[in-house]
Formats: sequence, structure tokens, C-alpha cells
Amino acid sequence: MKKKFWLYLCVTVCSIEVLLMGYFFVCGDRGLRMFMTYKEQFNSLEKQKKAVKKEIESIVCTIDNWNTYPLYREQWAREHLSLCFPDEDIYIDTNKKR
Repeated sequence: MKKKFWLYLCVTVCSIEVLLMGYFFVCGDRGLRMFMTYKEQFNSLEKQKKAVKKEIESIVCTIDNWNTYPLYREQWAREHLSLCFPDEDIYIDTNKKR
């Protein structure tokens, strides 16, 4: 009788331990859910990093063009700042989206 009791007790305790281990493996602080959350955050940050690198490349290209081509400055000022020479007229397209 005592052997059977201890056997059932050990099986029960081991079963509970395995269930708890599985629960904490999936739902714990360092479990599968947190791993998936960290992976999503990592992917989001990678996308942001790529977008920032692309923006930096665009800015560097603009700076290079600004320093290399003198007419680029004039074109940029006309397009982005709506600047012109004193004897010129400016026509603005109000239907154009920026």
C-alpha cells in the first residue's frame, strides 16, 4: 500500500512539475510569448533602421548635389522654398499635393 501511495504521489508531483514547466516555458517572463514580442520589436526596429538609412542616403545625395552642381541650388530653392529672382513671377499650383 505504501509503495503504491508513494508511486502515485511521485507521478502526481512530476506531472504537476511538467505542467508548470510547460506553462512557464510558454507564458513566463523569458518564455515563448516574450520571445515573440521581442522578435516583433526587433523586426519593427529593423524596418525603422532601413527607413532612416534610406533618408540619410537621400540627404547625403542632396548635399552632394548641392555642393557639386550650382544650378541644383537654384532648382532646389525654386521647388522647395518657392524662391525666385526679383523680376520673375511665381505661379503656385494649389491642386498639387505635397
